[in-house]
Amino acid sequence: MVDQIASEATIKKQQERSTAYPAIDLESAIEYASLIKKNLGSGPYSRSSVAVGMGYQGITGASAPKAAALVYYGLLVRSGEVYSLSALADRILIETSAEDKQLAIVEAINSPKLFNALIAKYRNSALPTLLSNILVREYGITEKASQDVVKMFRSSLEFAGLLKNGIIIESTPLTNEVAKIEESSPMDNPLTIDSQPEISVKQQDMQAVDINLSDGRARIIVPDFKKMNKEDVKKLKALIDILSNFIDS
Repeated sequence: MVDQIASEATIKKQQERSTAYPAIDLESAIEYASLIKKNLGSGPYSRSSVAVGMGYQGITGASAPKAAALVYYGLLVRSGEVYSLSALADRILIETSAEDKQLAIVEAINSPKLFNALIAKYRNSALPTLLSNILVREYGITEKASQDVVKMFRSSLEFAGLLKNGIIIESTPLTNEVAKIEESSPMDNPLTIDSQPEISVKQQDMQAVDINLSDGRARIIVPDFKKMNKEDVKKLKALIDILSNFIDS
């Protein structure tokens, strides 16, 4: 009888164990990664050193889930019991451009398997109002944890710029423009301006200007106009002149 009760208790405990998820939102994880880098450098370091780097006395019930969250987001890499800040963390903490930092943040929020699955499922759709119940029924999250997971997921989406008017968007305006630039060739469609440019997207000090062409549109991404000078304008004009030469030749 005692063995049966113990067996039932073990089964119940296993059933109540939740699917893995980060214990903190992405913004908080990046803040902790920054604190670790400031206090310890990029690594390598032990698990207990990670806790100290985050401001704790050592490994505790509070520090361990936070360290695990950094691993989930791809900000910390683990090899056995040795940890180091990842290349992804460096792209965020030591940014070389606003565009690449934003791309890294989007990559980080997609690193946890649970978050990646939810983003893929609800991309271009409204975030369900009963998401906590869906997490319990379909993703193995315990009822006790489900509300906290929803809050962390929503907060992380907002921080990454992937939640707009309650809709999970495919990419932020900035990452979308970067993708377009990387995929296109500058000589595919020579520029011939036939109307006034339309200012359309502004984010993180970047301004996207749409220009109507004879067949389609072109988009130029420049810094905020207030930060540009006459020399910058001359360089843009020179680019137009170069493109004009291709049309005339």
